[in-house]
Amino acid sequence: SKATVSVLYWPRHTMIVHVILVHNKRRLGIDVDTKDTVLSVMDVAWKQFNVPVEKQKIVYKGKTLNADMKLEPLGLVVNDKLMVLGAAATKGESKGIFGPFEEKLAKIKRDLSNADGDRKLTAGVGEACQHVLESLDTLIIPPSDLEAKQKRKQFVVALQAIQDEVDSFLAK
Repeated sequence: SKATVSVLYWPRHTMIVHVILVHNKRRLGIDVDTKDTVLSVMDVAWKQFNVPVEKQKIVYKGKTLNADMKLEPLGLVVNDKLMVLGAAATKGESKGIFGPFEEKLAKIKRDLSNADGDRKLTAGVGEACQHVLESLDTLIIPPSDLEAKQKRKQFVVALQAIQDEVDSFLAK
């Protein structure tokens, strides 16, 4: 005899809550899905208050929230306030989160051209590439920031090309 199994698929239960983001004296009302993480709130703060995610702290009821925390366990209710702490990017920081990476990539390229066939210096360039790649890997980029994701990918491709050049030189 054959058994019949019925499976019921329940739609994902979502709860949308209107909360207030506060940064300095600015307030912004947003709707958040409690199934999302704090990172989604940080993404909004990045765009609305110009505070880079890596410089942000989100505080709720005196507690600093981690970016990967789900919003649901917080028990948010309508018009709860989420404090956004962190300095907004200035015009001098127009390169944003990638400024230091641009500087490191430029230095790596200079060091490679100055290595002039020296195995030890070339190996040092390879190590520098690895350190920058590791830093890029830990960089938190809001999911909706496609431009930043593309920029990170460009850095990774450039660094991998240099790493390939270093590896082929050292293999000789």
